[in-house]
Amino acid sequence: MTLKDSLKELEIKEKINLKREVKKELTKIKKEKKYKCIICMEESDYYLKGTNDYYCKKCALEHFSNLGHLKKIRR
Repeated sequence: MTLKDSLKELEIKEKINLKREVKKELTKIKKEKKYKCIICMEESDYYLKGTNDYYCKKCALEHFSNLGHLKKIRR
């Protein structure tokens, strides 16, 4: 029995829509994605344009005199 057959059988027995369930779980994962500050590992509020460098507000203020160099993370 192949994986595809097993999934079909599960879908029928449990009366669930596997595509919908997978999509729901992927959406949860995307929402939970948090960016961490590269200095203190706290949740970040800003990032440096063109890089994957993320900063919390405290560390951003310590290392950049002007927050205008950074972009605010949209949530």
